[in-house]
Amino acid sequence: MLAMRLWLSLALVVAEDAAPFPFLEEGYCSSSKEPYSGSFDIGSMDCTQIMEFVYVARQKLRGRLEGLLAEANATALPAIRTLRSSSTASSLISAHVHIITAVASQRAECFSEHVRLLLTVSLRRMKPLTNLQMKQLWHAAQDGLAGRDAEHLERLKAWLTEALTLLEADLRTLRTVLQTWRPPSATESRFYSHEADGRFSTMEALRRDTFEEYQLDKGLLQGLLKLLPRDASVADFGAGAGQYAKWLNDTGLVSATAFDGSPDIHLVTRGVVNLADLGKPLQLWRRFDWALCLEVAEHIPAELTATFLDNLDRHTDQGLVITWARPGLQGLGSANPLSQDQALALIRQHTTFTELNEELTAALRASCSIPHLADTLLVMTRPGQPAAAAAAPEDTKAACNAEQGWIYAGNDVQMFNAVKSASACCELCNSNENCRFWTWSREESHKELCWIKATREYRISHAGFISGTRDSS
Repeated sequence: MLAMRLWLSLALVVAEDAAPFPFLEEGYCSSSKEPYSGSFDIGSMDCTQIMEFVYVARQKLRGRLEGLLAEANATALPAIRTLRSSSTASSLISAHVHIITAVASQRAECFSEHVRLLLTVSLRRMKPLTNLQMKQLWHAAQDGLAGRDAEHLERLKAWLTEALTLLEADLRTLRTVLQTWRPPSATESRFYSHEADGRFSTMEALRRDTFEEYQLDKGLLQGLLKLLPRDASVADFGAGAGQYAKWLNDTGLVSATAFDGSPDIHLVTRGVVNLADLGKPLQLWRRFDWALCLEVAEHIPAELTATFLDNLDRHTDQGLVITWARPGLQGLGSANPLSQDQALALIRQHTTFTELNEELTAALRASCSIPHLADTLLVMTRPGQPAAAAAAPEDTKAACNAEQGWIYAGNDVQMFNAVKSASACCELCNSNENCRFWTWSREESHKELCWIKATREYRISHAGFISGTRDSS
């Protein structure tokens, strides 16, 4: 549904005299014209014919898959026939994707940004479909074929149904886009990785999210947890797919919110990352204790730097962790790399975070696993503000298997009041033969309560709790 939601609005902004192409009419593929039934020359076709080919090729693929599914539903296929049908369907889909990609690369001038995005969204949809087929083949290799005709047939039908569902959605969206399609200008048909103001384009963000290309420096994050107060709020500005915020939230020790300026980032990440264009004045719904801003500053054009830094300052209370690539270290799309002295001068000019905390900067740089982050990271605080208190680990023995930030929900054996530590709660569990799990609270409304439990049905994420298992040593 991503492409539909991204571009459906485009279909509504169309000249009143726009008429749909003949190939969008129902029954076109089954007409006597038999479009594209033989060989043809892509180079000699105009852009309208190219779009017709893309649409008709998808319709023909749908027809072939429908035929395979109808056969699977009507006949008790033996397992070897099931694998043959699966191979046929996979080959048809693969050939279609390769051909359309080749056409798009050779006739790029015909593919507007809207159509190009739609094709890449189709590739994104194919990724889980490929995984499903690999699982089907895995079962065949692991379990064998003898006596398993029904199992393999059901897997084939499920896979074909999923493939047709994706293809139907793709055709509906493509039809909507083509209703308003006109041959694009040279500007509209080119690919660009960054917007003019430094943000990732939707296409770039989509690819990076689909193939998990965003980097994650776990060493930096582990070091960050040592300087952040427990339950601190963190804003990750320029968050990409939100991977840093997710890692922090998974610890249960702090609360992180991800923001990025890529135009459709909320849709691309399925709601994980909030849209925030740092090159324009922002007024978010809240302020945060700390801000994290990695590999962003050098991509902001110089004329927007003051606005960018003002946004960070306006939404941050205690401290700023920022990187700013130096000349020679910048990557793709870097518009404003600066030396450390130049970066510090701008930060001090446009924010109230004028103090470089050299001790915390050195500690975080030492914890980084990505070299260019270690070279350029800065920890900035306001004058006179004490350094962040380290989040000291709870007094729990390793044998207690404590998990910070989780509630274990299950059948309680007993609840205790005034239990001073998670370690003491663990000992209460160890001393009761019916206890297998425990949960201890440091939250004000349930402070120093300890529940020992016979079962754990599920877990609930909550920063104010610690849970663990019985000491089996």
